[in-house]
Parts: sequence; structure tokens; C-alpha cells
Amino acid sequence: MESDNRCKSLHTLASLPYLILEMPNNDDHFTSRNNQLKLEHRDLLEYMKDKSPDHYYEKVLIPSGRTLKDFLR
Repeated sequence: MESDNRCKSLHTLASLPYLILEMPNNDDHFTSRNNQLKLEHRDLLEYMKDKSPDHYYEKVLIPSGRTLKDFLR
């Protein structure tokens, strides 16, 4: 059964920018400075498609010293 995602009121359009920015894999705030390879978003996704998560953590992420707990605060 398909859901009806049509806009039923112009008032609901006010939330559209928020919904777009909250989409998974949205690259509006992506910057190549934040990965060791200096790749842009699409290039990084293409590069990582056949790599293991360990490769990402070891070769792509830039260590910040922060933990997931810090991020969630």
C-alpha cells in the first residue's frame, strides 16, 4: 500500500527545507576538508562502496578525539 505524500496545505510547505536537510546522505553541509582523502561527497561514496568499515575508520576519518557520547550531547 502506497502512502499519499502529496501536500494538502501550503502551510505544510514551510517544513520542506527542514525535511530536505534532514535526509540521509544529504551533502549540503559536507566538506572535503573533513576526510583524509579530501574527496567530495559523491567521490567518497563511490570510493567507499567496496571497502570495509575498518577502512573508513582507519584511512578516511580524521581523528578528533571525540567519542560518540560527545557527539550525542
